[in-house]
Amino acid sequence: MKAVPPLVLVAGLALAAPTINASGAGEKSYTPHSVTAPDDVTLSVQEWGNSEGQTILFIHGFSQAHMNWEQQVEDPELAKEFRMITFDLRGHGMSDKPEEAGYYRDSKRWAGDVAAIIENLDLVDPVLVASSMGGRVVGDYVAYYGEAGIGGLMFVGAILMDDAARWFGPATKHLVPMTSADLGTAIDATKHFIDSFFVNAPSEDEVRTLIAYNMMTPRHVRKALLGREADYERHWRELTVPVLLFHGVEDQVIELGMSESAAELIEHAQTSYIDGIGHLPFLEVPERFNTKLAEFVRKVGED
Repeated sequence: MKAVPPLVLVAGLALAAPTINASGAGEKSYTPHSVTAPDDVTLSVQEWGNSEGQTILFIHGFSQAHMNWEQQVEDPELAKEFRMITFDLRGHGMSDKPEEAGYYRDSKRWAGDVAAIIENLDLVDPVLVASSMGGRVVGDYVAYYGEAGIGGLMFVGAILMDDAARWFGPATKHLVPMTSADLGTAIDATKHFIDSFFVNAPSEDEVRTLIAYNMMTPRHVRKALLGREADYERHWRELTVPVLLFHGVEDQVIELGMSESAAELIEHAQTSYIDGIGHLPFLEVPERFNTKLAEFVRKVGED
């Protein structure tokens, strides 16, 4: 019998297995997608859960990756009920990382990324769940495409106001050192930044994983993202879709006043402020977060 060349065998396996085993142990399967943005940047996108369920599109923050949302996409109850989409922002994780700063400073490009994912994956009225800098990405999308293509918005310790620095917490002092040309300095600043996320620290393994994917965002991307102009408040005032502002009261990155100020602009917004919790409640108190998320998405589906 003629032997099958190794490369042919590998290709055959790839075609036969549309899902990816992220951990090698069988418990983290998703359907991968490569979505091309309008400016030809390729985005790494993952699809989880019930393909027939209401859709949730998760958007992570500065120097993070889609793995921020593991506690949501791996929750069996959420996976049973909802179609969940994660992706790595441009310049982050496994998405493309072009060198030119304009790829990260132009709001229209960020808006185009979200629009491309919605269009390419045929997402119907998705609920956008945005953490930290992800709030800016949602603002970019709404500014250019409006709210007609989305079902609702859930902001989690998100950057929402035009003069955002007013509500930057003490942990943001690490952002500039994270752009250092000295690798040791950048790593140390990244570690301190991650430490500031939590009131109740996650496991050592989880922290190591956070550091690993934070360091996948290269220096030129981090530098380009700092100081990007914002123009969102006028769009928030015009929103009619359901909105939930979720914020950890002890957030050291984005202070609670950010969400409180946004709530004054978005008069119909629901608020959920959680005592004793920091910047990433979806990692710090995932059960509580997931319950609130599911309640909100179901309510959006009923409206």
